[in-house]
Amino acid sequence: MAGSAVTGFAGTTVLAGLGLRTDRARIAAWSIAIAVAGFLLASQTSTANASTELAAVLSVLVAVMAVHLVTPHLRGAEQSGRLELANTGIVGRWAPLTGGLSAAVTAIVCTSALLVVALESAGSGFAGSARLAAGTLVVGLVFASLAALVCQYVDDAAAANGLSLVAIAAAGLLRTVGPAPDGAGVGLLGWLSPFAWSSEVGSVESPQWWPLFIGVIVVVALLAVTYWAVGRRDLGVGARRRTGGGEPRHTGPLPLVLRERQWSLISWNSGVLGVCLATGALVGQAPEFTGTGADFETSSGLFLVLVALLSAGYTVIAVQRIVLDEESGATDAILSVPLSRSGWFRTQIMVTAGAATCLTLIGGIGFAIAAASARSDAGAAWNLLVATLHVLPALAVIIGMAAWCYGHAPRAVNGLWVYLAYISVIAMFGDDLPVWAAILSPFAQLPLLPAEPFAVGPPIALAAIGAVLTILGAEGFRRRDIAYPSVPA
Repeated sequence: MAGSAVTGFAGTTVLAGLGLRTDRARIAAWSIAIAVAGFLLASQTSTANASTELAAVLSVLVAVMAVHLVTPHLRGAEQSGRLELANTGIVGRWAPLTGGLSAAVTAIVCTSALLVVALESAGSGFAGSARLAAGTLVVGLVFASLAALVCQYVDDAAAANGLSLVAIAAAGLLRTVGPAPDGAGVGLLGWLSPFAWSSEVGSVESPQWWPLFIGVIVVVALLAVTYWAVGRRDLGVGARRRTGGGEPRHTGPLPLVLRERQWSLISWNSGVLGVCLATGALVGQAPEFTGTGADFETSSGLFLVLVALLSAGYTVIAVQRIVLDEESGATDAILSVPLSRSGWFRTQIMVTAGAATCLTLIGGIGFAIAAASARSDAGAAWNLLVATLHVLPALAVIIGMAAWCYGHAPRAVNGLWVYLAYISVIAMFGDDLPVWAAILSPFAQLPLLPAEPFAVGPPIALAAIGAVLTILGAEGFRRRDIAYPSVPA
């Protein structure tokens, strides 16, 4: 039995080292970014309620990091064929799973250690910082284990990533709607969420260590099932096999595009919902966390602008993917069937615009629910929903710019990242900059709802600009040549 176990883990060290070497930049980026976020948020929050919400926000970020580090090394490696290549050497049955988890575990541990330093530097004290970091550590391990288990039952990396992020969003929702009836502590429903465990551990008023043991038990159980599932399936397929025959036939471009993007959309929406639920609860308890000293309405309006900017980032990524498909020859192959260029362009931009809009609305709704629940103010939820709708015309301008770039100069889509960086700086530091500096930011042309009064003109003008840019992009795509993949000599 001992020899069998040793054989099953043969090659683990090599695969773990390869994973760490591959992900070293990504691990450093995630760890530093979360630690900096923890320092900035902790330095602006001092109330007891805010400390529990801060623990939830940081736990969500660590959970998202864990999922994005586990999935590529497990299901992604199988789907791409890298694991099959590795298995040509001396590799045990459980070595890929163990090696794949090592990168995520290393990142979680490093992030927790940096959080202790960052939070103590922000004035939280060593004991409080250690408790909060321990809570995020356990939550990260829980979702890393869950993602590893999902990878065993789903045979697509994007699907595994999406389902794992759905679990994060569901846990965030449970934590938001599951407080105790008297408003103090966590209710029975809330205890089903790992984020509630980290909040109780990180609480300033009544810290409790015992919720960490719940997380440890869950991690052990998830890993036990995961290792069992590895021995029950073949390489490249899930333990639960597909049924029902082959792939469905597509009767038009819309089903094809939706099928191609379905798991990406699920991943983005789930991740944004989880972050917005946690952040909404934090803003509801301590709106000063933005560092501006602003009230709840101003802080909420600023955060909703950032959610729209995140949706704009998705738009740029989606259009970049369309450009890559064109350069690889996929677009030319699709257009070889009876399908007009205008129809293909219209479908791609329509799905991209719909996805970005849905992303903004879901984030805004999650933020509104969490913030209103934290303040026990139903009217605040309605005001925040209106503010979410109010930022959509500015988002339409960025969607129109991406459509214009794709229609006329596809490589120019990459330059939109510089423009988004400019808009982000204006959104965060616009009050400290000259008025003329914000003239090119569409979000700066809108009143900051719900803190400022509504104006009819700016949303209509921005929506019109976005529509005109999209129409011009469609005309440019209809007239220009389609890129062909380069063939090596």
